[in-house]
Amino acid sequence: MACDMRVRDARWEQLENSSFDVVVIGGGITGASTFASLAAAGYKVLLIDRGDFGSATSQSSGMMIWGGLLYLKNLDLNTVFRLCRIRDRLIEEFPDEIGAQYYGYLPARTGWRTPAVIRLVLEFYRLIAGYRRGRVRAESAFPEAQFLRMEQFRGSLFYEEAMLTASDSLLVVNIIRRHASATAVPMNYARLDDVAFDRQQHRWRVALADTFADHAVTLSARSIVNCGGAYADAINRQYGISTPYRHALSKGVYINLKRPDGHDHPLIFELGRAGDVLTFVPWGPVSLWGPTETLIDDVNAGFAPSLADVEFLLAQANRNLNYRVTARDIISYRAGVRALAVPADYHAQRYPLELSRRYRVHLAKAIPWVTVYGGKLTSGELMGGRVLQELRGVLGPAPSTPQRPDSLPPVHDRMRFPGLAGSWPSIAHCVRHEYCLTIEDYLRRRTNIAQWLPRSGLGRENENRDLIQRLTAELPLRSGVRPAIIVDRLIAEADRVQTQIYGLNGAGT
Repeated sequence: MACDMRVRDARWEQLENSSFDVVVIGGGITGASTFASLAAAGYKVLLIDRGDFGSATSQSSGMMIWGGLLYLKNLDLNTVFRLCRIRDRLIEEFPDEIGAQYYGYLPARTGWRTPAVIRLVLEFYRLIAGYRRGRVRAESAFPEAQFLRMEQFRGSLFYEEAMLTASDSLLVVNIIRRHASATAVPMNYARLDDVAFDRQQHRWRVALADTFADHAVTLSARSIVNCGGAYADAINRQYGISTPYRHALSKGVYINLKRPDGHDHPLIFELGRAGDVLTFVPWGPVSLWGPTETLIDDVNAGFAPSLADVEFLLAQANRNLNYRVTARDIISYRAGVRALAVPADYHAQRYPLELSRRYRVHLAKAIPWVTVYGGKLTSGELMGGRVLQELRGVLGPAPSTPQRPDSLPPVHDRMRFPGLAGSWPSIAHCVRHEYCLTIEDYLRRRTNIAQWLPRSGLGRENENRDLIQRLTAELPLRSGVRPAIIVDRLIAEADRVQTQIYGLNGAGT
């Protein structure tokens, strides 16, 4: 479905007084997967997000697709089994976005987890997965050893998982695109202004506003699904929804450094406390170092690192890498909020890794409102299937024939960007076909330019300013907004990040 402004305007007009089986709030991996499950089952579904699709935590992962190894700690074998199946299915269903990948686990020189114990765990993990992944192997000589302080570790063990090859946010967008149709409608930059349940009609009245252009509509829905992630609790409070769960919030931060020669496999380093590990993940021309694990109370504080986060990550990098890394070496960062499902009366201050990563799906008793808690990239399909199961009992059989997901058309219109190898879909293509509306959508989520080049793609000396301004001119800009103003804002934000977060001053540092 084309997504230029004429198509978008027409879609907003069609929404007025329309009726849906389900409105899904939140266009991250959970919302996208729920949208896909409902659309594939034949329900009429509307997906809304007040910002861009995949623009919150879903754009800040470590790029790794785990099969549930963490759950072995609590002997949650059923979850491990299911997540391994989903990991393997994702490799098959999204070959352009996800590929099998060996990870390197480096046991710390101190601690009780010897290589023999870790190998036993990894072999058991492979057994649960039905031996569909490659063999576990110990390697004394491997390419990454050339840039590591090998005296810190007791050898290395390599085992196979999966990894995103494009990006997490693009995976979200493509899941949505594959299931979009006349009866499955995705709308980014669509703010939920009000929702009220009519008990006589047994329908929700939903008021939406376009945060990008001048539209406001009212429509109806038989049910609501809250996939707001870290914002889900606030959405429930706003509309008086009570559940037995809530979210504990953990901030996770990565810094992206220049990818060292020979870095071909994600590496996992033991920290030696509370089961902590840090990872060093190769991704295009950068390597992601992190993440942090910090409990927070304010969700809005979780989408940017603090100077303390950066200093901690740099210190750990210099502890494990055999070359010095400073703030000047940081190309970009990834910061997101993990929404961890806990009981509603939870008040302990436990370390985030001690909290379960399991998801919860709750259907309110008196009204058709479903809330999804927890979850991650790998479990998105499980959560979507669980929501579908809950709503079938409320909505009955789907009114239309189940939909098969569309295959995505090849990209013929491509461009190159200075400082990066290869080519990217043009901004015109992304506007027409990928719901792209802002320059941040293009640089950060439809491409990796803002993550692979310093200062959000501007370059160390803002050398790409003119090119980004020309790209901005190709966007469907809001009335009265000039490309030069948008680029000036990008530069101001890049200066702020370097000063407040990296402790540096301005471009060129």
